Amino acid sequence: MYASKGTANIINTVARQGLLSKQLTAASRPTTLLPSPNRSAGKLYATGRASLSANRQQQQQQDSTAPQGTSLNPIQAWTGNNSAAIFQKYAGVRYNHSAAANSAQQDGAVSSGSSHPDATKQGNARILQAKRSRDLRKVESEFTRMKESGVQLSAQTYTLVLDSYATLRKPGHPPRRLLAVYQEMIEGGFKPSAYTYMILIHALCKRDIEVQKTLLMLNKQNDRSGQSPSNLESLQSENNIQKALAIFEASVTDNLYQDFDTEVFNSLLRSLSQYGNTQDGIYVFEHLEKARSAEPNGRTFAALITLYGKAGDIQGALECFNEYKTVRGSMEKHNPAFVYSALVDAYIKCGDPAAARKIIEEDSVNDKVETSVKTWNTLMREYCDQKNLDGAYDVLAKLQNDPALPDPVASTYGPLLTALSELKMTDKAHEIYQKMSETDISKSYNNLATYAHLLLENKDLDRLQDVMFDMSKKGLDPEDSLTQKFVMQLASKDINRAIEALRQLYADVSSRSFVKVTDGINQTAMYLAAQPNNSVSNILDILKIVHPFGVRASVPVSEYLCNVFSQTRKNPAAWSKLKETFGVTEHFLTIEALFNSHNLSREDFRDLALDMAKAMVEVNIQPNSGLYARVGARLAKSQDEEGEKQWQAFFEPYLKDEAPKLDAYKADDHMMHRTTKGDLLTGEAMKAAVQGKKDECLNILKKQIVDQNMVPTIEAVREMIHIFGRDHGVASARNLYEVVGDSFDKLPDTIIRKKAHAAALASLLNVHLQAKDFDAGQSYYKQRKYHEDMFAIRDLDQYPDGNGYALLINAIPDGDNVAQETMRLYNELLFSNVKPTVFLYNVLISKLGKARSLKQVIQAHTDMKKMMLTPTAVTYNALISAFTRCGAEKTAVDTFNEMERHPKFKPSPATYNNMIQFYVRHESNREKALEFFERSRTSNSKPTAYTYRLLMEAYANVVPYDMPTAHKMLTDMKKENLQPEPRHYATLIHSYGILQRDVQSAERVFEQLKKDHIQPDESVYRALHDTYVANNEMDKAEKTKHHLNGDKHNQSSSAKQY
Repeated sequence: MYASKGTANIINTVARQGLLSKQLTAASRPTTLLPSPNRSAGKLYATGRASLSANRQQQQQQDSTAPQGTSLNPIQAWTGNNSAAIFQKYAGVRYNHSAAANSAQQDGAVSSGSSHPDATKQGNARILQAKRSRDLRKVESEFTRMKESGVQLSAQTYTLVLDSYATLRKPGHPPRRLLAVYQEMIEGGFKPSAYTYMILIHALCKRDIEVQKTLLMLNKQNDRSGQSPSNLESLQSENNIQKALAIFEASVTDNLYQDFDTEVFNSLLRSLSQYGNTQDGIYVFEHLEKARSAEPNGRTFAALITLYGKAGDIQGALECFNEYKTVRGSMEKHNPAFVYSALVDAYIKCGDPAAARKIIEEDSVNDKVETSVKTWNTLMREYCDQKNLDGAYDVLAKLQNDPALPDPVASTYGPLLTALSELKMTDKAHEIYQKMSETDISKSYNNLATYAHLLLENKDLDRLQDVMFDMSKKGLDPEDSLTQKFVMQLASKDINRAIEALRQLYADVSSRSFVKVTDGINQTAMYLAAQPNNSVSNILDILKIVHPFGVRASVPVSEYLCNVFSQTRKNPAAWSKLKETFGVTEHFLTIEALFNSHNLSREDFRDLALDMAKAMVEVNIQPNSGLYARVGARLAKSQDEEGEKQWQAFFEPYLKDEAPKLDAYKADDHMMHRTTKGDLLTGEAMKAAVQGKKDECLNILKKQIVDQNMVPTIEAVREMIHIFGRDHGVASARNLYEVVGDSFDKLPDTIIRKKAHAAALASLLNVHLQAKDFDAGQSYYKQRKYHEDMFAIRDLDQYPDGNGYALLINAIPDGDNVAQETMRLYNELLFSNVKPTVFLYNVLISKLGKARSLKQVIQAHTDMKKMMLTPTAVTYNALISAFTRCGAEKTAVDTFNEMERHPKFKPSPATYNNMIQFYVRHESNREKALEFFERSRTSNSKPTAYTYRLLMEAYANVVPYDMPTAHKMLTDMKKENLQPEPRHYATLIHSYGILQRDVQSAERVFEQLKKDHIQPDESVYRALHDTYVANNEMDKAEKTKHHLNGDKHNQSSSAKQY
């Protein structure tokens, strides 16, 4: 430790007035939270003493007007949206001091209910135990339970929850919930402790560094593929360092930074060093100097050196380095190599690699500091970035030949491999890759991907395949575009080799993680399956690879397979060859393709179904009830009576048993027991259901099937429940299940029994949720018992269908956990490999947009594209609404333009309103709002009353105010045969009374409303009441107060009073 507190005795002395000390003397509170990195040959100072002093005076004036003892609300300083992916899991925070933690624990409970304080302690203890068990869901549920039960909450309660979120944050999850809980804590009047601030600052700085690494990777990926990543905008707008600085400023205001440990300050400095933000860096360092529980250490100086290097100020970096050398001996024992490495990095960032090399080869040796391979790698990266291959090879030779130096590692070879690949020096790149492959390449994705693109460009498929497999085996999943191009190039030469490569890639991916239906490799499989001139065998081989992972053929692939299968059946020689390998699984996949082909006519569907059934018999596969029921139901729904007769006639010879039996084969879970008489009778019941004959349908099911100890066909029951719910209501649908449910228990296999009940319950879930009966619908999903041994869908370890998940998501009530619960259901769908639908994505995007979860909206849209699902007008509207809610202007405009160019549908009045509303209320940009209004006029989109209300806001609420034009909107809308509504007048009253403080004009608008014979509603009285309050006319405000709760009688009489 230091002999005396702080570096004041080191830096701030008359004898040592260096650059750093001068800036420290001038440091003040952060005048801006926005980083402004620069590179320059000279010194970089963000601001001078005069401006800093002025800012301090301004802050003091602001502080003097604030209530005493009230801390700043850091949330007010936050901007942007939180969304991005991360690389590393939060590893926890080490705190050197117990004082801050004790302070948090000693906080008394602040009442938010009426329960005994012991309940608070018990709740806190349960949260702490859940955190120690690393069970974040239990933490959340206990926290929610405490609030809903009226248990008193304390600052310690919030701190425990915040610590849990910070410690247990999962990869890919920004700290949104962490910040939401902190916001709730502040708004609830709970005072954060030093420990609370430490948790928040550590978590945000950690996240900020992760985001910057991710952005670097994505930018390199963009350079290779030419495609901008979908989540780039959300990452760039996350603004974690701004939030961390705002919270740090609050801790300074509360004087709690005194109890911070050194690592908190270092975290801030490391994050700021990424931007070269010296001004805020100095401010943080100044408070480190003042803190009673922290002292600068080696990592502090390393961060400061890096900070100045990033800013392009090598003199500032050298000043810090020289101060470090002066005090190094009095510090705790540490490794000085990372400080020297920081100076090497600073020289490189300032464009002086020669001086950086001198630090490595001379200064470090003279000072007896052993440089690590990371330091050499910094120099190697610079040489390679500048394409200085002589320097790069010289460094590599030294590391390879000098026994006193560290051995080269993958991150040594990587930059050189990238440089050689970019320079198209193929042979030398091969040599470096061979050496690199002998090291641990698990963290060298970008280097390997660049090399792979070179091989792809050269069509060197043998080497490329080796590199792809090497990457995949090391857990480096090649980016989608690279995988697709690789497989497609193989396919152009040899389709069978491409299929085997795909099989190997799936094996590698599935060996370390669960393959989700939205993974990019599935899209590659579909592209491969849809290649022209593919045989039925080729397509089925590909589908057999993906089928075990729950991936189903896309619509284009399904239609292609049906077409090729039909052609093969017409060619005796081709069919004879296919029969040799055509088994149960192949038959099942062709049937799935039949039902997934959306563009078949009624006659085409009938002919294909019969032909596939005949093919079954020709390869000795027994026709089964699942096929009979599914096709029969489709024929009945399309009212194909001729088809029904042909289908039933085909199946008549196979009615061997009246009691259900299991098939001798079991290639897929969907394949049930053999066809029985009950299946044919189920077909009759289905026909009655389709024709609206409810009683006849129920009579057949009960008296002719169930009472005769037979089991109706499961898929037909599911469809009939849907028909009953649609045509006769939820009670009828439930009644149908009660009629047939017990018969499912007669099925001889436990798994099939569960699937039967789950299929029926899934249909009931959809029926109830479509009828807005949310409680009952959700109870079919879980936690409701129906039979002695049968429970709800999830209790049976089964899942709803894609539309069922959509309806469950739609039923999630508004609240803090909307995005989290939505993503929980969506991820469950992905990991259960339930097939998503367009309806699901429409609901998902809309729900996440309302929760302002930009990253998840973008991910959902990306997943939808990967599933090759065709967006509808509803999809585009949901996306535009979501992007505008999240403030993502560029993405919203791009999506709008894409919709405008679409051949099948165009923006509706609601779509234009969405964009106009965004520019009026979010951006306060009248010009842009009017631009979209003009575009709507050009496209012949008829404006609505809401359109004119938004236009009135554009003129009345956006400065400079244009009230004559705002009033003119009332006349213009009448010309469109639209009648003004009370809210239009409320808009004018609000502008006059609240924004312009013109009470008389506001009252004149109210008088005009009465003259126009329009009944004022609550919006009008609210605007009038707020006008009087804002202008301190409390007597008039009191007269309007009793009209604010929808009292129509008072509203009617009040119109006569004013």
